[in-house]
Amino acid sequence: MPGRAIAAATGFLGAAGLAAVGVAARVPEAPVDRTPPVQAAGLAAGAASRAPEAAVGRIPPVQAGLAAVAAAGEQFGPENAAMGVLDRYLDAVNARDAAALCRTWHYPHVRFAAGGVETWDTPGDCAARHDFDALAAETGWDRSRWDRRTVVQAYPDKVHVAVIFSEYDAAGRRLAQIDALYIVTQADGRWGLRARSRFAAP
Repeated sequence: MPGRAIAAATGFLGAAGLAAVGVAARVPEAPVDRTPPVQAAGLAAGAASRAPEAAVGRIPPVQAGLAAVAAAGEQFGPENAAMGVLDRYLDAVNARDAAALCRTWHYPHVRFAAGGVETWDTPGDCAARHDFDALAAETGWDRSRWDRRTVVQAYPDKVHVAVIFSEYDAAGRRLAQIDALYIVTQADGRWGLRARSRFAAP
């Protein structure tokens, strides 16, 4: 039967009617995946490679970096605390602020210098025995500056720091360079300067 006649018959008889008269209806073919085999394999591999990082146990770089910083801070905590005390101590000296200086100490505070030993039992003792204006008038001192600070021993509650510092007059001329050992300790919930041993005349 010509194609036009089949189309007309389909309109009147439908698929079942055509089957009855021996004409097979054309059923649409199911879509066929014609993706080339190599390309299909590549797409599948790419999908697999995009699995979330957590699935393979990777730690994001930022998180790993923060963990390393925290670990380092914990490891060097006593050293950092001791350096902070020494910073505040010298800042108070240069500000000629006896009260601020005395707050950086622990008591009793001890100093070994010029073959003798001095002891300060309270912050009041400390403040009473620091007169920066008198020191400046007597020696020409104007300010001090760290030349070197080296941690030689450190424990969770005590740090020994070998220091070298210089004293200057108002014109910037160095008056003296002094070597010393400072002992910084943690007590009563805070870090403070406990003792000093100087290798120079007071």
